[in-house]
Amino acid sequence: MSHEQEKHLLKLVNIFKEEKGFHRLFSLFLDKYKSYGRLENGISVTLSLPTEDEKRALSGLIGKDYSRNKSIRVTIRLLEKAILQTPFGRHFDHIPFQRVFELYAGNKLTTKVEEKEAFYQEREWCFEELLSSTSSVLFHCFIDTLKQEENPKNRFLQLYKQNKPLFLTMMEYIKRICDIFPLTDYMYMPVFAARITSNPHTFDLDREEGKLLISFFQMVKKIENEEELQFETRIETINALLFDYKILRDDLLNAVTLFNIQGTTKRDKAHALLQGACEEKAMFHLPLKEVGNLKSVKTISRKNTLFMIENSVVSSFVANEMNYQEIEGSLIAGNGQLNIATLKFLDLFTQGGGKIYYAGDFDPEGLTIAQKLLHRYKDSVELWCYEEGMYTKSLSTKSISDKSLAQLDSQLEHPTLLKMAQQMKQYKKAGYQENILEPLTNKIVSFYKREEATI
Repeated sequence: MSHEQEKHLLKLVNIFKEEKGFHRLFSLFLDKYKSYGRLENGISVTLSLPTEDEKRALSGLIGKDYSRNKSIRVTIRLLEKAILQTPFGRHFDHIPFQRVFELYAGNKLTTKVEEKEAFYQEREWCFEELLSSTSSVLFHCFIDTLKQEENPKNRFLQLYKQNKPLFLTMMEYIKRICDIFPLTDYMYMPVFAARITSNPHTFDLDREEGKLLISFFQMVKKIENEEELQFETRIETINALLFDYKILRDDLLNAVTLFNIQGTTKRDKAHALLQGACEEKAMFHLPLKEVGNLKSVKTISRKNTLFMIENSVVSSFVANEMNYQEIEGSLIAGNGQLNIATLKFLDLFTQGGGKIYYAGDFDPEGLTIAQKLLHRYKDSVELWCYEEGMYTKSLSTKSISDKSLAQLDSQLEHPTLLKMAQQMKQYKKAGYQENILEPLTNKIVSFYKREEATI
């Protein structure tokens, strides 16, 4: 194409760009090029529900009345014929549409395949540059894992597409994290964030950086265990993950409630808090950080058994009664849910050969908690008080919805719990431990009296 033709073509394109009635037409043709990689005569686009501006612009160019049309179909051939009939047409034998659309778009036309290849190539260069900036083995393994996870749940790859500056900032944070790992002692999240970013709130979970940090640790878990990557979002799972890497969130509010428990620290010394609580016969809350400092735990009973009660008030009542009767037994309160401090304590307890006897409320939540404990601790857990007589004595006026009861069929596996679920479907009422304080307490007292008698 001559310089003179290029000049006229540019004038023509400027007219198209200035008239908003042509904008959608050209955008649709550009999309066609991205898909097909060419703009031939038969290629067409359709303007659905054209605006008045579009009707007026296309009617004037093509020489056809589109004022009543609900859609307008335009082919490359029709567009070329119309342009050749304008004053610009006398300068051309045919219209070089690839050049027209390049001038309109302001850059060289590329197909979707070419754009995808260019994107991946650019991203690979970015990864190589990141790797060249550090010798951290963990960071290198992280990048390798990151590249393997091409899926929508991979926050890092999605972030690279949507916000590359934030992606690069996060990579710098992760390099600093890799440089100080593994941590030698537990660190609170705000302190950890301040050390890495100078801002204690950078890794708050309601911020993108906080969510990315969780994704990073999930990938580290995959690297360490060589297992399938899990993108978990449940808060207790997240807390457990961070705890595994010695990072604590809300430590003082995440505690396990204990009665008559002994333990040793990782320095092989008796845990003073637990020892003092046993001497005072006091039920108390052990924060998550202190759980993390334990090497082993056991009960004061010789057979290393404890009773776990879902309701904290009931647990306190039972502890008082055991003190009154001078019963050497041990308790743990579930507090309605299985928080990370409780689970980590029970992990240690069962690893040391301890036996858990669990009783919960007779409602969908209580049965589900019992099933989770059975799934996690297998033969180290035994259910107690799960019989119809105890259920009927515990009945309240609170109704259980048919929907909640129906969901139990897929949530429960243990025969005892399935049987209880059937009974709950019959009564459709929740049963609570406060209504069976006396029989529940008598069972625990009798158990420990028998245990002592057999030793």
